[in-house]
Amino acid sequence: MSGREAPSWPGVTVAEPASSANLGPGYDCLGLALEIRNVVHVMAAPDWAVKFSGDGTGEADQPLDRSNLLVRAYDAGWRAVHPHREPPVACFEVEAEIPVSRGLGSSGAAVVAGVLAALHRAGRPGDRSLALRVAASVEGHPDNVAASLLGGLCISLPRSPGNPDQGHLCHRLPLSPEVAVTLVVPAVRLKTEAARAVVPQQVSTALAIRSAGRVGLLVSELAAAVPDGERLAVALSDEIHEPAREILVPALAELRAVAQRLGAWGAVLSGAGPSVLLLHPQSVVLDPEPLLEPWMQRGVAARVLPLQPAAEGARYAALGGAGSAQVL
Repeated sequence: MSGREAPSWPGVTVAEPASSANLGPGYDCLGLALEIRNVVHVMAAPDWAVKFSGDGTGEADQPLDRSNLLVRAYDAGWRAVHPHREPPVACFEVEAEIPVSRGLGSSGAAVVAGVLAALHRAGRPGDRSLALRVAASVEGHPDNVAASLLGGLCISLPRSPGNPDQGHLCHRLPLSPEVAVTLVVPAVRLKTEAARAVVPQQVSTALAIRSAGRVGLLVSELAAAVPDGERLAVALSDEIHEPAREILVPALAELRAVAQRLGAWGAVLSGAGPSVLLLHPQSVVLDPEPLLEPWMQRGVAARVLPLQPAAEGARYAALGGAGSAQVL
């Protein structure tokens, strides 16, 4: 089915959640949506423009023209439906709450917003499979965009490892209502490219087997009515990317120890870092002071964000009240 732009497109608002990828052993395949959202208003306009407000603007280094990732994702979404037509010009107004370059999926959220806005304008607003395919292609990996699009806990993997054109299989997994999360977000930034550069490209068969076992145990326990803390402590450990990245996130080892003392199941890098995600029971409220200390000792300010997993993924609605908000 081909899409057709409405002659008087009203514009669209997209509210997309942050996400935390990997969750320890699930490198590039697990993602958890978090209930902190950017809200993007997209409108027809005579010239391309991007405007930012809010706490997650990323200081002054966000391009405000067509080179912005949000606009590039919009371009890709439009061309997926209309490959031979230039995308219609739009203005993007972003209420940004997701911190940038902190391992919270800010780039994935931008991609999701741009793709959904384009599909809405192209007449394909509810096409989940197309949105996932385009977003993963733009982002380069599916874990963050799948969580941001679908909400909850998601697992993603290539449909055909030797043929990237086949795209990815993304599936939302059950998540226990007993799971709560707390983030420790330092006031330093870490580019994903730098964090990926230190990860080993090859691992032993024995290590791969252990990691596969941890991922299986992790998703099983996170779905349990009452997750088992002892099993989760084992399942959240990683031997592939986190040991290599500790040099970039020097507070990680100490935060793991603090998390255990405070009653959390475990602490993992959120995505590429430098933020650290603590998973714990809903009944456990973590004291923020001990969580700030490992960064304060290094002269780095940080903040603690108690959050909930986002049960819903990205929401979109036509501007001007034309219809209620929809989710994929």
